[in-house]
Amino acid sequence: MEIQKAETQKTQMQTAETQKTQMQTAETLKTQIQTAETLKTQMQTAETLKTQMQTAQMQKTQIQTVEIQKTQMQTAEIQKMEIQALSRTYQVKRIKAPDLPAVFALCSGNPQYYRHCPPFVSLESIQEDMDALPPGKEMIDKYYLGFWDADRLIAVMDLILAYPDKQTAFIGFFMTESAIQGKGIGSAIIEDACSYIKLHFSNIRLGYVKENMQSKNFWEKNGFLPTGAMSKTESYEIVVMEKALS
Repeated sequence: MEIQKAETQKTQMQTAETQKTQMQTAETLKTQIQTAETLKTQMQTAETLKTQMQTAQMQKTQIQTVEIQKTQMQTAEIQKMEIQALSRTYQVKRIKAPDLPAVFALCSGNPQYYRHCPPFVSLESIQEDMDALPPGKEMIDKYYLGFWDADRLIAVMDLILAYPDKQTAFIGFFMTESAIQGKGIGSAIIEDACSYIKLHFSNIRLGYVKENMQSKNFWEKNGFLPTGAMSKTESYEIVVMEKALS
């Protein structure tokens, strides 16, 4: 009887051990299943993030495409600019090499300007001005123009389109023949130019040498106001002005 009892206890212990092992196996399987579910969720999350990133990239590409198309349309519009429309009174033409002596004669007749903005004008400096561009601009954006009364050059304007932003035109240089100054002719040229430029741009900007009160008074008379921005060179300080083209 004792032997049978011992055998029974042994069997019970083995059964209990087996059940314990089965429970541990079941627990392990449960953990593996949970781990697999977690991995599945993580993979789904990663896939969702991937899809979101792809969607965001597509949206970014679409926005960039729209911006490019917008820029192309603005460029195409700018290229349609009719320079003669800048004046209702005078013939407007791009300054070319044969015109340089006429430009030199006009500019050299304004020594006060060069006292504030040295060095004095030369044929070489005029050519440099004709070729000069601000950062990010191309020659297609630049109009170095002469305003002519028959064969007489009465004004020169350096006009940069879409600078410093897409809604702004920039007058880099404007000068009239000294003989017509004080008669309202320069103001009339600026008024006509602004009337046409506003068809393409919202603002027009320029700069004058701070010490040049004649320039300051002229531009203020024509509706230009200081922006608060200034820039410096080795020889002088430039006050930036702007006019809203309504």
